[in-house]
Amino acid sequence: MTINPKIQQQIINYLQQCRFRALCDDFLWTIKGSSILSGTYYNKEEFFSKVIDRLSNVLLPGWKMHVLGTYLTDNTFIVEMRGEVTAKNGKDYNNEYC
Repeated sequence: MTINPKIQQQIINYLQQCRFRALCDDFLWTIKGSSILSGTYYNKEEFFSKVIDRLSNVLLPGWKMHVLGTYLTDNTFIVEMRGEVTAKNGKDYNNEYC
């Protein structure tokens, strides 16, 4: 079974609009690197409590997500993105996600 193009586009739209809570419950999110947030998150609740909620406390509103590429294999849809936002301390907080 493959993910139909309409669902793929809906996922991309949610990501670009930073509407992460609207994403499906069954997803995998990996943050590369060695920061306290780095790691692989296997469900939405863990991801929000350990990453999004934590970041919301130190980042300014106005997150921007740019899709760099998408990949589809069987029933797995992979989205590669670059995030841009400014921290409350004035520094840029830009990362790449997949």
